[in-house]
Amino acid sequence: MNKRVKGQTFSDSSFKGIKEDENIAVDDATLIFEECVFNCDLYSTYLFGSNSFSIKDLFTSSITGFSFRNCLFNGNVDLSLTNEELKYGQSNIIDQKIAFKGCTFEKEVSFNSYTFKKKFTLEKCKFKQECDLENNIFEQEIRLCGTEFQAQVKFCGSTFNTMTLFTPNKDRVKSKDSVSISDSGSDDDRVKFGGDVSFSGSTFSDARFWKLTFEGDVHLIDTKFNCPVYFNNSKFNGTLRLGKMGTIGKTMIKQPFYLNGATIKELQIHEYIFENLLSVDEARIEDVTIRNSLFSHFISLSGAEIKNTKDEYTARTLKNEAVKGGNNPVALKMKAMELNHYYKSIKCPLKLPKKLLSFFSNLKKLLSKRLFLSAVCAFLAALGKYIAEKVPLLLMKWSNGYGTKWIRALGFILCSTFFFFSIFVVLRDGIGDTFIWCNIKYLKEALTFVLLFDSSKEIESIQTVWQMLFFLLGKIFVAYGIYQLIAAFRKHSK
Repeated sequence: MNKRVKGQTFSDSSFKGIKEDENIAVDDATLIFEECVFNCDLYSTYLFGSNSFSIKDLFTSSITGFSFRNCLFNGNVDLSLTNEELKYGQSNIIDQKIAFKGCTFEKEVSFNSYTFKKKFTLEKCKFKQECDLENNIFEQEIRLCGTEFQAQVKFCGSTFNTMTLFTPNKDRVKSKDSVSISDSGSDDDRVKFGGDVSFSGSTFSDARFWKLTFEGDVHLIDTKFNCPVYFNNSKFNGTLRLGKMGTIGKTMIKQPFYLNGATIKELQIHEYIFENLLSVDEARIEDVTIRNSLFSHFISLSGAEIKNTKDEYTARTLKNEAVKGGNNPVALKMKAMELNHYYKSIKCPLKLPKKLLSFFSNLKKLLSKRLFLSAVCAFLAALGKYIAEKVPLLLMKWSNGYGTKWIRALGFILCSTFFFFSIFVVLRDGIGDTFIWCNIKYLKEALTFVLLFDSSKEIESIQTVWQMLFFLLGKIFVAYGIYQLIAAFRKHSK
């Protein structure tokens, strides 16, 4: 027989009114608090003071379950066991079913260091402050459907031995192909994460996070997955970090990891080994950082849109993974990002600190003439190396965006023609009375200039070295632009 406590307000530490009820001692009884208000703090053990509510005896009583329905908790809820309590033999095993449904928690909630033998439910609840569910073992189902965490929530060090439900089980649709497993639950039934979420050090036997929205950062540091991981169509408005605590060793994921269709503001992968597929098909990612991670299979990037990579190593890793997967368009984009990072990393030797410039200004006085000349030669060699590396990358960037933008190559050809041909004509014929680009004679000559037809007439008309210089430079730049235009069109051919 169940005991129902409805519409009561609790303001002190007394359980007297409930415990004296004869129905509480009956076996197989569920204690139900419905539409109750707890103005006091709720603790798992007795505390000194009047404004606390202890339920320690209820956990060890004959009651088989607790259900809090549409209750309001105005005080702190700290049902955690301390290390000292565990050290001195305090039992951390809960054999009863625990259910909070439609409850609102105004202050911090802690429910740590327990082994839940039965089902644990936080359904359609609202947590306005931080919620800690750390170092727990959930041997049965944990249900979080429709719950709203407005602040940080931590599952650090917890073990989920069976199913973890973020949407109702009845709405899950499973196909024969495990890759296409999806979830059709309504948005109101999905858990909402308004702050940071940490699963660091946790172990999952079921990890399906379909269509969830994470407003803060999500930490999967040292997280172990004994199952495929599904973040399909989820939205990460903060950072999704897959990382390693400390600097020794790497976290290993042996199961497939899916981020298909996800929207991610920033993705960080640090010290991970993926022994199976990492799939980000159709995902939209603003920033990616990869550090010291291995991908034994490959990263599937079909239809993925990656706006930025944090560094050259990340871009090169994604490029190589796209090549392994036969994804040439994405590989080309990642190569462009890799070259752009390399371009930015080349430092000009002219940009020296003020103290160093002052040192060079007095170098001739301090050193012999031979040493001074050696220093000047070394500087000129460094400057030459800088120009030799920087200029080709700069031209590749301007001409076709490192092989990704044909429209930029077309613009490069037109601009080169306009600039060099204009100067060549002015040097040869003078400014004249009319603008040369309004003269049909010059337009025809410009057409042969850009299409690299027979240039014998232009060569015969050259009379000075400057005319020859700009004529040759124009031909070189136009030819280079045409080559880059063809290269950009070939990006899907391989």
